Amino acid sequence: MNSDVVRSLFAVAAGFAATNILSLLADNAFRALVPESFSEQGHDVRGLLLTLAANAVCGIAGGYVTARIASRRHLLHATALGIMMLVFSIAATVFFWDRAPVWFHLTTLALTVPAAMLGGKIRILQLT
Repeated sequence: MNSDVVRSLFAVAAGFAATNILSLLADNAFRALVPESFSEQGHDVRGLLLTLAANAVCGIAGGYVTARIASRRHLLHATALGIMMLVFSIAATVFFWDRAPVWFHLTTLALTVPAAMLGGKIRILQLT
């Protein structure tokens, strides 16, 4: 396996790890700051909106990390990350379907790839 392929795989894996670590940190912070918005039965609207915003920001950060590490074709790498995150998000949506309203699930899925791509685009803008 040549070094470009290894670097590409590492870039996407690092972006995926960054996205998930940041998401966990954000989730824990929100649960500590507004615990009433997060219950075993599900989240209230404020908790859902906070979660959506955090997911978007974490996706952007992951796309940026991926594009930063990738040696070329930055947007393609960020898009690959977004697709990978979308696959995992679909699985999570199925698993947690009864814990949030349909609008939340659909919005989360709809934002996943564009958020990662925006992170990649931010990196590209830095390079120009």
